[in-house]
Amino acid sequence: MAAEDYNWNSRLCAMFKPADGSSILMSPINNMSKTIETPSDIIDSIDAANLGRSRGNPRFTFDFEVQALNFAVFRKIYTCALRGDSFNVVMATLTGSDDSWFIDSVEFVDCSITSTVDTIDNSNKVPTIKFQANALGVSASNNGESIVTDKVGSASGKLN
Repeated sequence: MAAEDYNWNSRLCAMFKPADGSSILMSPINNMSKTIETPSDIIDSIDAANLGRSRGNPRFTFDFEVQALNFAVFRKIYTCALRGDSFNVVMATLTGSDDSWFIDSVEFVDCSITSTVDTIDNSNKVPTIKFQANALGVSASNNGESIVTDKVGSASGKLN
């Protein structure tokens, strides 16, 4: 198997997908950080150590910061935050960009905003909003393969 190219020319994008099925590019987006927690504790007994593992419930969280320039997406995300509406977020390689990312896309499913921070000052800079959110599931795909989490703490599929 040949090594993949590491020429980083990709531009990633993030899409906001409210429950109505529409899809909106979150642009300009300053940054986005995602965290997938898969807790695991070692099982010991009074007779022996390191007998196995006890898996905890996975947690999927992310945060992102957007500039207040794309009013349509700003309002939809803010509305979801205030109303508690669910939505999905997809991170993918921007169409027309080199495919240098380690996967084609990752989608956070059934998301909810947990925190919103507005930054507005008198510096004549564009106002920003930072959102923190959690998701009930995650799916990722690459070259036709995918892996999808389920409601019992595991995932089906694989990525090679």
